[in-house]
Amino acid sequence: VCAVGEAVRLALVAEGITAIHDTTVHDSPLYSGAYNRSADTAAAYLKKYPSIKVVLDIHRDAVMQGDTDIVKPTATVGEKKAAQMMLITGVVSTADLPHPHWEQNLTFSTHLQQALCKTHQQVHKLPHLIVHSLRQIQYQYRHSSQITQLEIQGD
Repeated sequence: VCAVGEAVRLALVAEGITAIHDTTVHDSPLYSGAYNRSADTAAAYLKKYPSIKVVLDIHRDAVMQGDTDIVKPTATVGEKKAAQMMLITGVVSTADLPHPHWEQNLTFSTHLQQALCKTHQQVHKLPHLIVHSLRQIQYQYRHSSQITQLEIQGD
């Protein structure tokens, strides 16, 4: 996952976009609470650098088939194998867990999905965009109006 994050950062920098790549491992020693720790890290960066426009929260996509088989969805781009990915966006706002930016996040993720499908359709898993209402996801997205989670898996 860190290698993917670094590749994304380098691609953005190559396009003249300033990017920060945080390599904090949020699911160690426990997976439980990883989303909250990731959200806290994003919130700290947004506070320190209020000019940040976009947050991409990159996660390993743990796809299981049965109880023991890990599926690693890949696609072929040109002659190279590439990891497939999906975007996940939280869209529920409640009194106890407000999410003031859910509509902007959904719009951002939809635009990102459309742009990726135009240029890299084969690396998107179906469904392309997952709209999520889990509390652990909601916590993560309330900090910014342009945040999405990328789930990436491959060999």
